[in-house]
Amino acid sequence: MRRIVIDRPGGYDRLRLVEDPDPQPAAGEVLIAAEAPRLAEGMRFLLGHFADGRLQPLSVLTFALAQAADARRRIESGQSVGKPVLVP
Repeated sequence: MRRIVIDRPGGYDRLRLVEDPDPQPAAGEVLIAAEAPRLAEGMRFLLGHFADGRLQPLSVLTFALAQAADARRRIESGQSVGKPVLVP
């Protein structure tokens, strides 16, 4: 089974493709297989484009908690894409 893991904060570079053994149901459990080939194809396409630099992630704006008013002004002015992140 393949899965994408994000195990620490950060951007797309924190994504890892992990290969795990297929899960085995315990007594009284049922294993349900779900496939999403189009989703998997799209994820491979996007991750490949990020990896080779054809796509660039949007930068995340971070503001110290004490700058919350500045962050709000930035949002209201339309000068930011996405939502700024407040950090302690």
